[in-house]
Amino acid sequence: MTPLIVQTGAAGLLWRRLRASGLGGPAVEGLRHSYRQQAIDAALVAGATARAVAALEAAGVRPMLLKGWAVARLYPERGLRPVGDVDLAVEPADAEAARRVLGRIGASTVDLHVGLPLLSDRDRAAVRGRRQRIVVGGGEVDALGDEDHLRLLALHLLAHGAARAMWLCDLGLLVERLGRSLDWDYLLAGDATRSDGVACALLLARALLGARLEGAPSALSRSLPRWLSASVLEQWGRPFVALDDLGPLPRRPAALLAEARLRWPTPVVATFTTGAPWDDRPRLPYQLADVGTRAARYLRARITAARRGR
Repeated sequence: MTPLIVQTGAAGLLWRRLRASGLGGPAVEGLRHSYRQQAIDAALVAGATARAVAALEAAGVRPMLLKGWAVARLYPERGLRPVGDVDLAVEPADAEAARRVLGRIGASTVDLHVGLPLLSDRDRAAVRGRRQRIVVGGGEVDALGDEDHLRLLALHLLAHGAARAMWLCDLGLLVERLGRSLDWDYLLAGDATRSDGVACALLLARALLGARLEGAPSALSRSLPRWLSASVLEQWGRPFVALDDLGPLPRRPAALLAEARLRWPTPVVATFTTGAPWDDRPRLPYQLADVGTRAARYLRARITAARRGR
Protein backbone atom coordinates (compact mmCIF):
# COMPACT_ATOMS: atom_id res chain seq x y z
CA MET A 1 0.00 0.00 0.00
CA THR A 2 2.87 2.39 0.66
CA PRO A 3 3.49 3.47 -2.98
CA LEU A 4 -0.20 4.29 -3.39
CA ILE A 5 -0.25 6.20 -0.10
CA VAL A 6 2.79 8.21 -1.20
CA GLN A 7 1.18 8.95 -4.57
CA THR A 8 -2.04 10.20 -3.00
CA GLY A 9 0.00 12.64 -0.90
CA ALA A 10 -0.94 11.16 2.47
CA ALA A 11 2.49 9.75 3.44
CA GLY A 12 3.31 12.59 5.83
CA LEU A 13 -0.01 12.32 7.63
CA LEU A 14 0.33 8.57 8.03
CA TRP A 15 3.90 8.92 9.32
CA ARG A 16 2.65 11.41 11.91
CA ARG A 17 0.29 8.74 13.23
CA LEU A 18 2.91 5.95 13.13
CA ARG A 19 6.09 7.62 14.38
CA ALA A 20 5.30 7.05 18.07
CA SER A 21 3.94 3.54 17.52
CA GLY A 22 7.25 1.67 17.66
CA LEU A 23 6.53 0.02 14.30
CA GLY A 24 9.41 -0.34 11.87
CA GLY A 25 10.34 -1.91 8.58
CA PRO A 26 10.84 -0.68 5.02
CA ALA A 27 7.27 0.55 4.58
CA VAL A 28 7.35 2.72 7.70
CA GLU A 29 10.84 3.96 6.84
CA GLY A 30 9.56 4.93 3.39
CA LEU A 31 6.83 7.03 4.97
CA ARG A 32 9.39 8.74 7.22
CA HIS A 33 11.55 9.52 4.20
CA SER A 34 8.55 11.02 2.39
CA TYR A 35 7.73 13.18 5.40
CA ARG A 36 11.29 14.52 5.60
CA GLN A 37 11.45 15.14 1.85
CA GLN A 38 8.13 17.00 1.96
CA ALA A 39 9.43 19.24 4.75
CA ILE A 40 12.55 20.07 2.70
CA ASP A 41 10.50 20.66 -0.45
CA ALA A 42 8.12 22.96 1.43
CA ALA A 43 11.00 25.17 2.58
CA LEU A 44 12.40 25.37 -0.95
CA VAL A 45 9.01 26.09 -2.51
CA ALA A 46 8.31 28.85 0.02
CA GLY A 47 11.48 30.65 -1.03
CA ALA A 48 10.79 30.15 -4.74
CA THR A 49 7.25 31.47 -4.29
CA ALA A 50 8.44 34.62 -2.54
CA ARG A 51 10.98 35.34 -5.31
CA ALA A 52 8.45 34.77 -8.12
CA VAL A 53 5.82 36.96 -6.45
CA ALA A 54 8.33 39.75 -5.81
CA ALA A 55 9.44 39.72 -9.46
CA LEU A 56 5.85 39.77 -10.73
CA GLU A 57 4.74 42.56 -8.44
CA ALA A 58 7.81 44.60 -9.36
CA ALA A 59 6.64 44.32 -12.99
CA GLY A 60 3.15 45.53 -12.07
CA VAL A 61 1.51 42.09 -12.05
CA ARG A 62 -0.42 41.14 -8.93
CA PRO A 63 -0.61 37.33 -8.73
CA MET A 64 -2.80 35.26 -6.45
CA LEU A 65 -1.60 32.09 -4.73
CA LEU A 66 -3.87 29.05 -5.10
CA LYS A 67 -4.20 25.45 -3.97
CA GLY A 68 -1.06 23.57 -2.81
CA TRP A 69 1.07 26.00 -0.85
CA ALA A 70 -1.86 28.23 0.05
CA VAL A 71 -3.35 25.34 2.05
CA ALA A 72 -0.11 23.50 3.02
CA ARG A 73 0.88 26.43 5.27
CA LEU A 74 -2.20 25.70 7.43
CA TYR A 75 -1.11 22.19 8.43
CA PRO A 76 0.43 21.92 11.92
CA GLU A 77 3.76 20.60 10.58
CA ARG A 78 5.62 21.50 7.41
CA GLY A 79 6.16 17.92 6.22
CA LEU A 80 2.55 16.76 6.44
CA ARG A 81 1.51 17.82 2.95
CA PRO A 82 3.47 17.52 -0.31
CA VAL A 83 3.99 20.75 -2.22
CA GLY A 84 4.52 20.51 -5.97
CA ASP A 85 4.32 23.39 -8.39
CA VAL A 86 3.46 26.88 -7.20
CA ASP A 87 -0.02 27.76 -8.48
CA LEU A 88 -0.27 31.47 -9.25
CA ALA A 89 -3.28 33.05 -10.96
CA VAL A 90 -3.19 36.34 -12.85
CA GLU A 91 -5.76 38.40 -14.72
CA PRO A 92 -6.00 37.63 -18.46
CA ALA A 93 -4.67 41.10 -19.30
CA ASP A 94 -1.50 40.36 -17.28
CA ALA A 95 -0.85 36.88 -18.67
CA GLU A 96 1.79 37.77 -21.28
CA ALA A 97 3.68 40.06 -18.93
CA ALA A 98 3.63 37.36 -16.26
CA ARG A 99 5.01 34.75 -18.68
CA ARG A 100 7.85 37.07 -19.66
CA VAL A 101 8.78 37.74 -16.03
CA LEU A 102 8.68 34.07 -15.04
CA GLY A 103 10.71 33.10 -18.11
CA ARG A 104 13.31 35.73 -17.32
CA ILE A 105 13.83 34.56 -13.73
CA GLY A 106 13.62 30.86 -14.64
CA ALA A 107 10.68 30.12 -12.35
CA SER A 108 10.17 26.56 -13.58
CA THR A 109 8.19 25.56 -10.49
CA VAL A 110 5.42 28.10 -11.13
CA ASP A 111 2.20 26.85 -12.72
CA LEU A 112 0.64 30.01 -14.12
CA HIS A 113 -3.18 30.14 -14.26
CA VAL A 114 -4.97 32.72 -16.36
CA GLY A 115 -8.12 33.72 -14.54
CA LEU A 116 -10.10 31.43 -12.25
CA PRO A 117 -12.21 29.13 -14.47
CA LEU A 118 -13.47 27.07 -11.52
CA LEU A 119 -14.91 30.26 -10.01
CA SER A 120 -16.31 31.61 -13.29
CA ASP A 121 -19.81 31.52 -11.81
CA ARG A 122 -18.78 33.96 -9.08
CA ASP A 123 -18.90 37.75 -9.24
CA ARG A 124 -15.31 38.75 -10.06
CA ALA A 125 -15.50 41.91 -8.02
CA ALA A 126 -16.68 39.96 -4.98
CA VAL A 127 -13.83 37.46 -5.36
CA ARG A 128 -11.27 40.26 -5.67
CA GLY A 129 -12.78 42.09 -2.71
CA ARG A 130 -12.35 39.04 -0.47
CA ARG A 131 -8.66 38.55 -1.22
CA GLN A 132 -6.33 38.27 1.74
CA ARG A 133 -2.63 38.91 2.14
CA ILE A 134 -0.61 35.98 3.51
CA VAL A 135 3.05 35.48 4.40
CA VAL A 136 5.07 32.98 2.34
CA GLY A 137 8.83 32.52 2.45
CA GLY A 138 9.41 35.82 4.21
CA GLY A 139 7.35 37.75 1.67
CA GLU A 140 3.67 38.49 1.17
CA VAL A 141 1.28 37.42 -1.57
CA ASP A 142 -2.42 37.70 -2.33
CA ALA A 143 -4.57 34.63 -1.72
CA LEU A 144 -8.23 33.90 -2.22
CA GLY A 145 -10.64 34.56 0.59
CA ASP A 146 -11.31 31.48 2.70
CA GLU A 147 -14.73 30.64 1.23
CA ASP A 148 -13.57 31.18 -2.36
CA HIS A 149 -10.51 29.03 -1.76
CA LEU A 150 -12.55 26.26 -0.12
CA ARG A 151 -14.97 26.27 -3.07
CA LEU A 152 -12.12 26.19 -5.59
CA LEU A 153 -10.43 23.29 -3.78
CA ALA A 154 -13.69 21.32 -3.68
CA LEU A 155 -14.34 21.84 -7.40
CA HIS A 156 -10.72 21.00 -8.29
CA LEU A 157 -11.06 17.76 -6.31
CA LEU A 158 -14.21 16.83 -8.23
CA ALA A 159 -12.73 17.78 -11.60
CA HIS A 160 -9.93 15.26 -11.00
CA GLY A 161 -12.10 12.52 -9.53
CA ALA A 162 -10.83 13.04 -5.95
CA ALA A 163 -7.81 11.03 -7.09
CA ARG A 164 -5.54 12.18 -4.26
CA ALA A 165 -6.56 11.54 -0.67
CA MET A 166 -4.67 14.67 0.37
CA TRP A 167 -7.11 16.87 -1.52
CA LEU A 168 -9.93 15.61 0.68
CA CYS A 169 -7.76 16.18 3.76
CA ASP A 170 -7.34 19.79 2.58
CA LEU A 171 -11.12 20.26 2.62
CA GLY A 172 -11.44 18.75 6.08
CA LEU A 173 -8.63 20.95 7.39
CA LEU A 174 -10.04 24.17 5.95
CA VAL A 175 -13.64 23.62 7.01
CA GLU A 176 -12.58 22.74 10.56
CA ARG A 177 -10.18 25.70 10.86
CA LEU A 178 -12.88 28.10 9.69
CA GLY A 179 -15.45 26.54 12.00
CA ARG A 180 -18.50 28.67 12.71
CA SER A 181 -16.92 31.74 11.08
CA LEU A 182 -17.43 30.09 7.67
CA ASP A 183 -19.88 32.06 5.51
CA TRP A 184 -21.92 29.12 4.21
CA ASP A 185 -24.27 31.31 2.17
CA TYR A 186 -21.39 32.79 0.21
CA LEU A 187 -19.58 29.45 -0.09
CA LEU A 188 -22.61 27.85 -1.74
CA ALA A 189 -23.58 30.86 -3.87
CA GLY A 190 -23.25 30.55 -7.64
CA ASP A 191 -24.13 27.86 -10.15
CA ALA A 192 -26.52 25.43 -8.45
CA THR A 193 -24.93 22.26 -9.85
CA ARG A 194 -21.44 23.36 -8.87
CA SER A 195 -22.64 24.33 -5.41
CA ASP A 196 -24.26 20.92 -5.02
CA GLY A 197 -20.92 19.38 -6.00
CA VAL A 198 -19.16 21.46 -3.34
CA ALA A 199 -21.67 20.23 -0.76
CA CYS A 200 -21.04 16.63 -1.83
CA ALA A 201 -17.26 17.12 -1.56
CA LEU A 202 -17.59 18.39 2.01
CA LEU A 203 -19.99 15.59 2.92
CA LEU A 204 -17.44 13.17 1.46
CA ALA A 205 -14.79 14.62 3.79
CA ARG A 206 -17.14 13.96 6.70
CA ALA A 207 -18.02 10.43 5.54
CA LEU A 208 -14.46 9.25 4.84
CA LEU A 209 -12.36 11.39 7.21
CA GLY A 210 -14.74 12.36 10.00
CA ALA A 211 -14.45 16.07 9.20
CA ARG A 212 -16.65 18.24 11.42
CA LEU A 213 -19.03 20.53 9.50
CA GLU A 214 -20.05 22.92 12.28
CA GLY A 215 -22.91 25.24 11.47
CA ALA A 216 -23.57 23.56 8.12
CA PRO A 217 -26.83 24.67 6.48
CA SER A 218 -29.68 22.49 5.30
CA ALA A 219 -27.96 22.11 1.91
CA LEU A 220 -25.57 19.73 3.66
CA SER A 221 -28.27 17.68 5.34
CA ARG A 222 -28.72 15.69 2.14
CA SER A 223 -27.33 12.19 1.73
CA LEU A 224 -24.40 11.44 -0.53
CA PRO A 225 -25.09 9.76 -3.89
CA ARG A 226 -24.77 6.02 -3.32
CA TRP A 227 -21.94 5.66 -5.84
CA LEU A 228 -19.74 8.54 -4.64
CA SER A 229 -17.81 7.11 -1.67
CA ALA A 230 -17.24 3.79 -3.42
CA SER A 231 -15.93 5.53 -6.54
CA VAL A 232 -13.44 7.61 -4.56
CA LEU A 233 -12.15 4.68 -2.51
CA GLU A 234 -11.71 2.65 -5.69
CA GLN A 235 -9.77 5.53 -7.25
CA TRP A 236 -7.42 5.70 -4.25
CA GLY A 237 -6.64 2.02 -4.77
CA ARG A 238 -5.02 2.48 -8.18
CA PRO A 239 -2.35 4.78 -9.67
CA PHE A 240 -3.41 8.23 -10.79
CA VAL A 241 -3.60 8.76 -14.56
CA ALA A 242 -4.14 12.14 -16.24
CA LEU A 243 -7.00 11.44 -18.64
CA ASP A 244 -6.00 14.08 -21.19
CA ASP A 245 -2.26 13.30 -21.10
CA LEU A 246 -2.30 11.27 -24.33
CA GLY A 247 0.41 10.62 -26.87
CA PRO A 248 0.13 8.60 -30.09
CA LEU A 249 -2.37 5.80 -29.65
CA PRO A 250 -1.01 2.22 -29.71
CA ARG A 251 -1.63 0.25 -32.92
CA ARG A 252 -2.20 -3.18 -31.37
CA PRO A 253 -5.88 -3.77 -30.42
CA ALA A 254 -4.98 -5.29 -27.05
CA ALA A 255 -2.78 -2.32 -26.14
CA LEU A 256 -5.44 0.11 -27.34
CA LEU A 257 -8.07 -1.59 -25.18
CA ALA A 258 -5.76 -1.47 -22.16
CA GLU A 259 -5.18 2.24 -22.75
CA ALA A 260 -8.92 2.87 -22.97
CA ARG A 261 -9.55 1.03 -19.70
CA LEU A 262 -6.77 2.97 -17.98
CA ARG A 263 -8.25 6.29 -19.04
CA TRP A 264 -11.93 5.51 -18.56
CA PRO A 265 -13.37 8.47 -16.60
CA THR A 266 -14.51 7.78 -13.07
CA PRO A 267 -18.11 8.57 -12.13
CA VAL A 268 -16.87 11.65 -10.25
CA VAL A 269 -14.93 13.04 -13.23
CA ALA A 270 -17.76 12.36 -15.67
CA THR A 271 -20.34 13.99 -13.40
CA PHE A 272 -18.26 17.13 -13.06
CA THR A 273 -17.18 17.51 -16.69
CA THR A 274 -20.67 16.95 -18.10
CA GLY A 275 -22.37 19.18 -15.54
CA ALA A 276 -24.60 16.30 -14.48
CA PRO A 277 -26.64 16.38 -11.26
CA TRP A 278 -25.13 14.84 -8.14
CA ASP A 279 -27.84 12.26 -7.63
CA ASP A 280 -28.31 8.49 -7.58
CA ARG A 281 -28.97 8.00 -11.28
CA PRO A 282 -26.55 5.68 -13.15
CA ARG A 283 -23.30 7.35 -14.16
CA LEU A 284 -22.64 5.33 -17.33
CA PRO A 285 -24.41 7.77 -19.71
CA TYR A 286 -22.31 10.63 -18.34
CA GLN A 287 -19.13 8.57 -18.60
CA LEU A 288 -19.91 7.80 -22.26
CA ALA A 289 -20.60 11.48 -22.93
CA ASP A 290 -17.31 12.43 -21.28
CA VAL A 291 -15.39 9.86 -23.37
CA GLY A 292 -16.98 11.23 -26.53
CA THR A 293 -16.00 14.80 -25.69
CA ARG A 294 -12.41 13.84 -24.86
CA ALA A 295 -12.10 11.70 -27.99
CA ALA A 296 -13.31 14.56 -30.21
CA ARG A 297 -10.88 16.95 -28.55
CA TYR A 298 -8.00 14.49 -28.98
CA LEU A 299 -8.79 13.94 -32.66
CA ARG A 300 -8.98 17.68 -33.33
CA ALA A 301 -5.59 18.17 -31.68
CA ARG A 302 -4.03 15.32 -33.72
CA ILE A 303 -5.46 16.64 -36.98
CA THR A 304 -4.21 20.16 -36.20
CA ALA A 305 -0.73 18.82 -35.34
CA ALA A 306 -0.63 16.76 -38.56
CA ARG A 307 -1.55 19.78 -40.68
CA ARG A 308 1.13 21.90 -39.04
CA GLY A 309 3.68 19.17 -39.71
CA ARG A 310 3.12 19.19 -43.45
